[in-house]
Order: sequence, then C-alpha cells, then structure tokens
Amino acid sequence: MAGGPSTVTKRHALFLLLPLLLLSLLLVTCSTHTSPLRIGTSVWPGYEPLYLARELDLLPPNTAQLVEYTSASQVMEALRGGAIEAATLTLNEALLLQDEGIKVHIVLVMDASHGADMLLARPDIDSLRALKGHRIGVEDTALGAYMLDRALTVAGLAPEEVQVVPAAFHEHENLFRSGKVDAVVTFEPVASRLLHGGAHKLFDSAQIPGEIVDVLVVREGFFSHQIMQLRNVLRAWFGALQYMHQNPTDAARRMMPRLEMSGDQVQAALERIRFPDAAQNRALLRGNPILLEQQAARLARVMTAHRLATDLHPAVLFEEVLLETLHP
Repeated sequence: MAGGPSTVTKRHALFLLLPLLLLSLLLVTCSTHTSPLRIGTSVWPGYEPLYLARELDLLPPNTAQLVEYTSASQVMEALRGGAIEAATLTLNEALLLQDEGIKVHIVLVMDASHGADMLLARPDIDSLRALKGHRIGVEDTALGAYMLDRALTVAGLAPEEVQVVPAAFHEHENLFRSGKVDAVVTFEPVASRLLHGGAHKLFDSAQIPGEIVDVLVVREGFFSHQIMQLRNVLRAWFGALQYMHQNPTDAARRMMPRLEMSGDQVQAALERIRFPDAAQNRALLRGNPILLEQQAARLARVMTAHRLATDLHPAVLFEEVLLETLHP
C-alpha cells in the first residue's frame, strides 16, 4: 500500500496536465493553419474586387495578404517558387502550370473578359488581314499567345506572317506610342489609354465569349491547410461584388489609384468584364459535365494544337467544395 498514494498523485497530476497539453496542441495547430494566405496578383480590373474587399475591411490581414506583381509571368514564377500559395490567373495560365507539373486547385471563377482584352493597332492598319508583315507586341504568357493565336486564326494569317515582339505588360503603352510596334495584344487598363490616344481596335475578347476566364488558384498542399482563409477570401470577394453592384461610382473611385484610370474609365472597363456570383460559380464548377471543364478542354485543345502546352488534363483542376459552404 505504500506506493498507492504516490501512484494516485501521479495519475491526478497527469489528469490535471492533460487539458493543458491539449490546449497547447490546439494553439500550435491554430498558429500553423491560420497564417495569412498569400495571394499573388497583377494589375487587371477583374482582380480589383480583392483590393476593394481589403479597403472595405472585408478581407482582414490575418485572412489574406495580397502580393502585387507587374505581370502574370511574375505571379506564376512566384507560385512556382513558393513565394505565394495562391494566385489570380487566367484559365489558360492555370492550364499551363498544370502542364509544367505544378498542381493547383481552381476554387473560384473570378471573371470573364467580354471585350477587356484587345488587339490594338495603328489607325492606318484597319483590318486583321492588314497585320501581315507588321510588328505585334505580345506578352510572353499563355494569355498573350492565346489571344494572338485566336486573332490570327480569325484573320486567316499564319504566325510566321507577322513579326512577334515579346513585350511585358508594363511596356505595352511605351512600345506602341514610340512606334516600336505596329500593334499590341493588351488589356485593361492600358487598352483604354491607348484607345483614347487613337489606337484602332481590331479584335477583342467579346468576339470569343467565355474563352478568357480568370480564376483563383491554390497550390496543392495548401488547399486543405488553409481552408478557413480560403472560405473567408471567397466571402470577401462576393461581398465586394455586392458593394460594386450597389455602389458602382464609389467602387470605381476606390479602384482609380491602382488602375491609374479615371472613375468613368474604370466603370467603362468593368462593363467589359463579367463577374459570376456565387450561384453562377456553383454552376460553372460543379455538375456532370462541369461547365468550366468543357471550356478548359477547348482551351487545352487549342493550346496543344499550337504547341502552347503538351499534356493537359483539365478535370483535375476544379474544386467546388468551398462554394458549397457559402450561402447562396
């Protein structure tokens, strides 16, 4: 019996310590899983609702950190290197990452370009056919290559019948105005500024409706670990869309500084972009077949045929579980 009290005391002490151990484990788990989600973005009006959400305090710092880059190429490189966990990209670019072996989940259809991506030319070049032999500035991205390919297909021109000039997005305006290129594949906000300066629009994404789609992607491995942050990002996104709908003038005013456009120009640019709501996102990301998967398959065929990619399997990209947790 001499050892009885001591044994009971040890057991009692262990019983008292157990809640503290569980609490410590919970705190470690929470600290690991509640770090802000780093989302890489480039300048595009379709991504602005994220920044609007941040300004309206719908997207607190402990939920997400918006990391700004000057081009989609830089965003993709940051995602590849692990500098960010999520990114705003075109569906083309998401497919390109998959082709490289970078596994990502598409968790949100952010927007569809309906005229905001354009091929602009000098005023004297009055048709797509007239581009033959001319210099065309194009960003070295999946989107730039795809837009040029679609425009040339409509024109009946082969790629070798034009001179492609690699041009980062931030160089488009200067290259065009200085006459170093005769045409440029570009998008908002640069497109509006060039149109205002006299550029002639030959082709835009309204002619290929539904083909230029922007999505929010998350690298595999971070999706399950940052599910709460992702859910809150989606809530903030749809909250910002609602604010844009209810307060279009103020929303445009808040977007002016980043886009370097006037309020009227911002509103005009946003009219050339479609923003699917939560219900529309569900329709795009679920079902049999998945609607966006059908579009991705069409893109994959074009990208493969023109050697923009080699091994694409769009079906593995889509993840609608987050949308199911949100109210309609």
